[in-house]
Order: sequence, then C-alpha cells, then structure tokens
Amino acid sequence: VLLWMSQGKLAAFARAGQLFLVALLTTAGVVLGLSLFQASPERLLPLWWSEAGPVIQAALSAAGVMGWGLFLPFLMGDVRDQGENRHWHWLFWGLGGALLLAAAQAVVLGNLGTGLAARLDNPFFSLAKSVGVEGAFQRVEGVVTALWTFADLTMGGGLVFALRAMTAELLPPKDLPWISWTAVVLGTAGALVLFPAAGTAELWNRRLVPAGNLALGVLLPALLWVGERLFRRKGKNSISCMRKPA
Repeated sequence: VLLWMSQGKLAAFARAGQLFLVALLTTAGVVLGLSLFQASPERLLPLWWSEAGPVIQAALSAAGVMGWGLFLPFLMGDVRDQGENRHWHWLFWGLGGALLLAAAQAVVLGNLGTGLAARLDNPFFSLAKSVGVEGAFQRVEGVVTALWTFADLTMGGGLVFALRAMTAELLPPKDLPWISWTAVVLGTAGALVLFPAAGTAELWNRRLVPAGNLALGVLLPALLWVGERLFRRKGKNSISCMRKPA
C-alpha cells in the first residue's frame, strides 16, 4: 500500500493524510472519552519527587517523536499561502499535539495504573478492549488496531516523499520514480534482516529509537543552525577582490 501511495502526487497524499488524521483523532477521542469515566485520579496523584525520574525519562521519549517532523520541511517547497510562514501556526500544532499526547497518557494511566501500563506492550489498545457501548458495539479493539495502520502509512509516506524531494534537488531530473521503489524495498528488506524474531523491534524501540529521535529532532537541527550562522558570518566578513565598474 505504501508503494502504491508513493507513486502518486504529493497533493493527493496530503489530502489522504488529512483524512487519516480525522479518522485517528475521532477514534482516539471516542476511546479516551469513554474511558475517562472509568479513570481514577488516585492512580495519577500524588506525584512525589522520587517519581520524577521516570516521568522525565518518558517525557524525553515523547519529545523524540517530534524528531520525525524534521523530514516534513522538505515537502514544503510546493506549499504556498497555507500559513507556512506563521510561527504561531507551527506553535499551535506542536503544543496542541503535545497536550493531546499528555491527555491520552493521563487517561491510560488513570485507568490501568503505572504498574500495569508498564507491563503492557500497547496500553492504549489494551484500554480499547474495555470500551463499549451497550446495544451498539461491545468490542472495538480490532477496529482501533486496524485504523492505527493509517498512522504507519502516513509516516512512511512522509519519509518516502521527503526522500524523493531531497533526491530531486541533488540529482536531476526531478521526476525519479525509482526512489519510491528503492526506499520501500530496502526498508522491507532491512526490517526482515534486523527484526527476524518477534520482540526484536521492541528492544530497538526502548534503547536505540529514543536516542535517534532526539538526535534527529534536536541535535541535527542545532548543528544545521550553527553551520548556517557560521556560513553567513563568513560571507559577510569576506573581502571581494573584484574591481568596481567605473
């Protein structure tokens, strides 16, 4: 499916991403909203200083998710007059997304508690198993798990389209359809080699992925910013030897 989506145009993928976002937010809102009545505040508070360490560690992992946004600016070249120059627009979506993640985490912990949530691989999907409306639907975890594939498709599509945009700037001509095939085939082959057994990916997610996300989201942009400042300063301090016209 990802290979088929990446063969299309960026505008069509962007519209599909918007539909995926609406579906995911609606589904998550229903699950968390129905679970809110079952949450217990005693499972969240009080929070003492001895428990601050795990909270900070979890905050770093959540902040690392923002590192994937580093690839999205490569897709902004064809966007015009959509608020791309408004800093408050980016601040609104960034803080709004962080607050939604925090609220979702609070509902999950309020229902399952810290001990049970830590032992589960996917606490949100486990929470969905207890959600149901009498007379309408009783078990929704299968639907929630299926819809969450949209998030994987959106992230994968963003990476593939970003690779196409970067390659188009480095290697003319701009239309390089083989980039999508190469990215998807190499990604699939790499997943089969690196994660041959169940549980291998979870080990990477706990140890390597958070550090890599922070490097992409914090370290690399900081290095690029310092390099750009040094380049501009060097350009201002350079002396031109060209003779001015009479």
